[in-house]
Amino acid sequence: MREAHEEVGVMPSEVEVLGRLTSLPVWVSGHLLHPVVGFAPRRPSFSLASHEVDRLLEVPVAMLREPDRVLWEERKRILPPHGVMNVPYFDVLDARVWGATAMILAEFIALVEEVEKSA
Repeated sequence: MREAHEEVGVMPSEVEVLGRLTSLPVWVSGHLLHPVVGFAPRRPSFSLASHEVDRLLEVPVAMLREPDRVLWEERKRILPPHGVMNVPYFDVLDARVWGATAMILAEFIALVEEVEKSA
């Protein structure tokens, strides 16, 4: 919640935390991400920290669940072992959402689908 406030201006007091997703190490930065899922009854008034955020994407969950939104591309490994790897990404709103963000979104979508199946 601190990062959401710092990077896009979401007030923690306006969000109900629903739960946490799997923590994810980001080897490039050396950080450990702790994704949190929350619900806001109203659309937050976003305020982007320009030194940290280039663009805010508001993507409907239904769009992320469309199978043709997940594509693959080759990327060079910047850490050993060097070489090329094939990585998935979400193709949404003229943007490629990949890496840790894509992994977090994929887990979230899987949980949404699991809840729907059990309902």
